[in-house]
Amino acid sequence: MSAPRHAAAPDEPSKPAYVLEIRVHGIANAPPAVMLESEPDEITRRLGDDLGSFWSRKDDDNDTVDPKTGIASTEAYSWGRLARTGGTAIAAIGRVFVHLGWLFVLPFGLTNIAYWTRRIPLPDSANEEKWSGGRGAKTLRLFALTLTLIYMAAFMSVAVDLIGVQCFRGEQVCAALPAIFDGLLGLDRAARAALFSLGPIAAMALIYIVSRRGRVNYESNVAQFSDTFMAGEERRRPLLATHGFWSMARVTSTSEQLHFAASIGLVLMLLGWDAAFAGDRTACGADCATSLFASGPVFPVVVGAGLLIVAFSAVLVVAATSPKSQIHAARARRSATAMLVVAAVLYIAYVGVMIGTTWVREPEAADGTPFLGLIAAPNALAVAALGVAYAGAGWTRGVPKGISFTLLLGALALLLASELADPLGYADTRLAGITLDWLLLGTAVACVVAYFLVVWARRRWTDTRFVAWAGMGPAVGMLLALLTSMVISSLLVLGVNSWLGTSTDAGETEFIWRTPPEPGSTPLDAPSAYERYSVVIAAIALLVLILGGASAIGALTRRTQFTVPSLGSEPDQDGGEANLLGIADPAADYAEQEAQDVLVGRARRIVSARNQATIVHRGEGLLGVIAVLAAVGFLPLTSSLAFQTIRDLVPDEAEIGIRDAAVAILAAVAIAAVAAVAARAASHTERPLALLWDIMCFFPRAGHPFAPPCYGERAVPELTGRTCRWLRRDYRGRTGVVIAAHSMGTVIAAASVLALSNERVSPERGPLQTLPHPEAGDDDACAADRVALLSYGTQLRAYFSRFFPSVLGPRVLGVPGCRAPSLWSPDPWAAQVRHEWPTRFPDSRTHGTDPFAQDGTDETLARVLGYDGDPATPPRWRSLWRRTDYLGFPAYGYNAEGNPVDRGATESAPDRYIWAVAKHNDYLPTKQYLRARDELVSALQAAATPQDATAPTDPAGGPAEAGA
Repeated sequence: MSAPRHAAAPDEPSKPAYVLEIRVHGIANAPPAVMLESEPDEITRRLGDDLGSFWSRKDDDNDTVDPKTGIASTEAYSWGRLARTGGTAIAAIGRVFVHLGWLFVLPFGLTNIAYWTRRIPLPDSANEEKWSGGRGAKTLRLFALTLTLIYMAAFMSVAVDLIGVQCFRGEQVCAALPAIFDGLLGLDRAARAALFSLGPIAAMALIYIVSRRGRVNYESNVAQFSDTFMAGEERRRPLLATHGFWSMARVTSTSEQLHFAASIGLVLMLLGWDAAFAGDRTACGADCATSLFASGPVFPVVVGAGLLIVAFSAVLVVAATSPKSQIHAARARRSATAMLVVAAVLYIAYVGVMIGTTWVREPEAADGTPFLGLIAAPNALAVAALGVAYAGAGWTRGVPKGISFTLLLGALALLLASELADPLGYADTRLAGITLDWLLLGTAVACVVAYFLVVWARRRWTDTRFVAWAGMGPAVGMLLALLTSMVISSLLVLGVNSWLGTSTDAGETEFIWRTPPEPGSTPLDAPSAYERYSVVIAAIALLVLILGGASAIGALTRRTQFTVPSLGSEPDQDGGEANLLGIADPAADYAEQEAQDVLVGRARRIVSARNQATIVHRGEGLLGVIAVLAAVGFLPLTSSLAFQTIRDLVPDEAEIGIRDAAVAILAAVAIAAVAAVAARAASHTERPLALLWDIMCFFPRAGHPFAPPCYGERAVPELTGRTCRWLRRDYRGRTGVVIAAHSMGTVIAAASVLALSNERVSPERGPLQTLPHPEAGDDDACAADRVALLSYGTQLRAYFSRFFPSVLGPRVLGVPGCRAPSLWSPDPWAAQVRHEWPTRFPDSRTHGTDPFAQDGTDETLARVLGYDGDPATPPRWRSLWRRTDYLGFPAYGYNAEGNPVDRGATESAPDRYIWAVAKHNDYLPTKQYLRARDELVSALQAAATPQDATAPTDPAGGPAEAGA
């Protein structure tokens, strides 16, 4: 290491630290002026662009230390526009379409969440240029490919089946289609299908463009950031501080190309299959393969080529999941490019041949009949995805791979055999008085039940109390992804089918009344798979509405007596803002109700707001219920035998009514979803799906290549770079940074602090020395020892540590674990509250082994911020929370005793002309915020060392860069 520029003399007076306060907004995307508590014309952008930028007041010279606060400068980091468009009326309209496009990639984002809920092993050193995804990574990538193909099947159902085939019958065309389509009557069925198949390819390309929108801006400096802060680090570090997390985990163009290739392969396979049998459903019987080859040389080759493309793409997706090196990744990328080129060439050739030879083929006998292949393909893909989702339930709980593969693959094989029993003529064969098809189906269901019994039994050996959904997060994420993909697919197919089948005859009208057409009279035949799923999805929607409504009503009608945090000072010192009602320590009968006679005035409103906040707190439990309903509800749909048996039990009139009611419920859900997305798009203060969108978009795209872009890949390097740049300004005196982060901003801040922890000054290396020309990556250039964190309204422990234990779990944050919230308890966190008072609520039960125990490191977030385990020496971390905050939770615990991090915040909104309850916002103007910031500044000031005032000046500024 180079010698210091100047060693301070013993009698040289110590100068105050030059502390920079960086305020980072959260989910509400507070404008910079609001964060800086100023008017818009009083602030200016210092660094950045329209997507991510640092702002400060115009009169802030970055040089003068405020004697009252000890702050030399205050900046606001605005990152919320990383997923938005402009501000004009035209831009607002554009945002609506962009946000609706994002709604289509929601299943892909949920797949990405499922990827990061798994246990991911830590690399041996932070600078390893490889990535080990852990158990389930390869299987989950196959699930992602299946979701892409599910969308392709839906697009084929709309463009090829309903429009290209069924809307052209003899000399007639669907009245809903514009006249420009009339000229296509001259093409035969195969040529028209090939031509309209361009639509699904274009639709998938559009989804890719929507998901890629802005991705170049996000990933522009993540490689440099990774090299700067991780490449030279050989220690074992948390995932967020490793080279692999930021540079090797995310899917690349390799997976994108393979998904496109597989999509083209599926299109080729379906086109060849329908053309081979000319749309005749009866042509493929017991000897289907012979009938296929009898159709001529072209169509069997096309079907086989499409099948091989899909299969090889799946194999390459698995091979590219955990690249061992850059060379391995480059080889996989070349293979994917070759596969895409082959698929594209074959597809273009087939479309050209079909259109060019349409006039030499005989007119088809089955004119206007439904397209073949799209009856079985959607259901087969959904079955495969459902099986993978089931497998995810055992990954964290440690179900042996042999048991998972044997039971689930056995169930899939038995299900397939039961489906083929009738076409092959064995359906009537009886064993022990039971027909063969039912015997095979029953055995398949028994395998699935046996698998979940094993998963349930593993709870005795695995401690998943502090993991979301009892360690079954991957299964929940994939089930939600499958559910949303089938909702969107069913709405798309059935909606277009209803539109095309709408009669041009207005029907009989009288006065204000109109007689609708007979139920079930739609002339077009949509693939039955979507009608099946629409009924189950509608039932799930109704059950969720009932259960969620009951839970919300229970919360709103109670007056629960919650534990509340201390405000950290005597009431008279705090302007009389002490918390109203509530208790500091829970009684033996905890979460009883407040006395009715004390619920008057402001106290009544605050207690009501506390109960309202718990509605959102119950979200984890409700999502788990939805996943269970999907897992159970989709199971009967995997078998046409079981579905048809259930269908036969329902009278025809009731069947039509149920189907129409299901479509109406789905339409209502669609209208509500579109309206909500459009309303959020109209204002750039919200992302498309609020907190869910924030969670999905923070992590690198490691699950699905078409997942939403990761803003964390830009926000974390920018915040880290700005922090590092300030810490190198040692020419005036010792520098320090307080990162004040709200809500989701605390996740960005935590990731930045962990990245800086690779630069931490250890006691063995001695005190900090200033290098004459510090360069990116120098050990002592920008140490985390001079950084403090002030979080408020955070979800770090309550959500992120539970959902993503390998990335932000308790062993990463350095805080105690958090129990699951209840859907029905008056206080959803009652189990956690009791857990934190063990002497009052003793727990004699034995618990298994923590599945994440071996993934801990010495460097936790709390340790990096100075916590040594002794509450008497609190870390450079304060966290504010209040019970009326629907998205804010304690970062360490509800019990104030021995809690070095958490502080209470007033529940009365400050600086309001009319008194109001403070909820998720209104933290900045509070006395508790100012007091916590003063404590952190004092801690940084105490660590300041003398510096020479005559040292060289700081070089001219430029845009903030990672490590620069």
